[in-house]
Amino acid sequence: MLSDSCEGLWRQRVVEDWEIIQDVDFYTFIAILQAGSYNTLSARLSEIINTEQVLCPLNRIFRYLQSRSYWREKELENDEFIGKCKEVSNNVLPEYFTQHREEKMLLYNILRTDDNWATVKGIELRNKEVSERRGGPAWIAIVDGGLEVYHREGANDFTDYDPAQQNDNDYFTGTYRRLFAALTHQN
Repeated sequence: MLSDSCEGLWRQRVVEDWEIIQDVDFYTFIAILQAGSYNTLSARLSEIINTEQVLCPLNRIFRYLQSRSYWREKELENDEFIGKCKEVSNNVLPEYFTQHREEKMLLYNILRTDDNWATVKGIELRNKEVSERRGGPAWIAIVDGGLEVYHREGANDFTDYDPAQQNDNDYFTGTYRRLFAALTHQN
């Protein structure tokens, strides 16, 4: 159950560094595993970090957009929160996108657009595509002069969000650590 696709290196690093990594945050956990790692494991860890630095800011922007029923285009063009979320993409190294590369590049390019409104339009289009695949209506839509929000589940304005430090998608690493602790009788 604790095997990995990195030639066993993931588990080996967890065993070696368990005392240090058992309770650290996502980015610290990855950094510790990456220190002294090489080949497959290092590349996988880089992919995890770079993917998170695309998915999390886009998710936070989407949920932020849901915090109101309507946004004027001008408001969004100058919105500081969206701009702050986009800044983290300067650190992303898309050459590490190996699994699902096309999908990750599409999302990366939405985040990397020149202006906030273009990012919002990209998110709106992506929401429409995902909603259609699920057989439901889009949650947001571009209308004359702005963005209408039709579904507000998960809305949050995240005023304290720091995209360089916070993450949303650590379920794998957290689950792995909990399983490791349970199966190896670690406390």
